[in-house]
Amino acid sequence: ESRQEVQERIFQRVFYAWWVTQVPPSLGILPLVVQWFEAINLKHEVVDGNYRVTTYIITQMIITLPMLLVMAVCNLWPAFLIGNFPWGAFGQSAFIVASMLLCFEFNAHFGTLDPHPAIACANFLNCWFTMMIFNGWLLSDANIPWPFRIVTYISPLRYAAEAFLYRLFADNHNDYVGALPCAHTF
Repeated sequence: ESRQEVQERIFQRVFYAWWVTQVPPSLGILPLVVQWFEAINLKHEVVDGNYRVTTYIITQMIITLPMLLVMAVCNLWPAFLIGNFPWGAFGQSAFIVASMLLCFEFNAHFGTLDPHPAIACANFLNCWFTMMIFNGWLLSDANIPWPFRIVTYISPLRYAAEAFLYRLFADNHNDYVGALPCAHTF
């Protein structure tokens, strides 16, 4: 029943939308081991003079950016279909999710600097899970102690979820049956 656009179902719809933005970055662990071994080969090939690091970075970006957009589209179309979200927000939502995936792609590439692929995978999952827990959604900012509150402010998961939810609900707020205007001023 969470597909119904009624005020009583808004919590379920928001939680579903939040979940749609939080899970896809965890899949970045899948190619991490291959990237780790690729980084070892890259070091040898750069030292041997086969090509430059800038060439590698540019080619990776040419390949990665379109694929992240494809991954975002593949993640979102079933979510929009199941969640009965407005299709007018699909394009911008795909860009939001692709941008968030890019942040975690950079994180995965930095993981290739770890001494072992298992450590790289553990660090990647630790980073993702920490950002998911401390992104201000499960715990409010005031309840997070200061050393960890910094994660709340830098988490791409937080900003992606907020932007995604804004895109979903900003243009169709009049469609919800029984919704009252918010009298609270921020």
